[in-house]
Amino acid sequence: MNDCLQLLQEACRDRAHIKGFLPAEAVTIQLETVEGCWLLSISQQGMSCEESQSSSPDLRIIGSLETISSWLTGRERLQTHLKLGSLKAVGFYRVQLWFESYVWLCRPYEQKHAVNI
Repeated sequence: MNDCLQLLQEACRDRAHIKGFLPAEAVTIQLETVEGCWLLSISQQGMSCEESQSSSPDLRIIGSLETISSWLTGRERLQTHLKLGSLKAVGFYRVQLWFESYVWLCRPYEQKHAVNI
């Protein structure tokens, strides 16, 4: 999980097209698994994360460590997991859509192989 969160932090810091998408006021997202809880704070100043809990995050995402990690790496969509019931989201729908978009923009770029002619 820490590797996935590290990739999100690096993308937030390094990709110029994401900076305009970040909110002025910090948005807090709590990721909950059986293994632990991670609290993310995302704003124009960047993204911070820590292993802790909050009593009132803007959005809580609950599920297995494998499912959340797979989603955070951009291999799958949050909405698909919510429909299947493998993840649960608690909070405002607008924040949920924003965070899903944020994760999608932060996903690793696919390497295209050049074809020699």
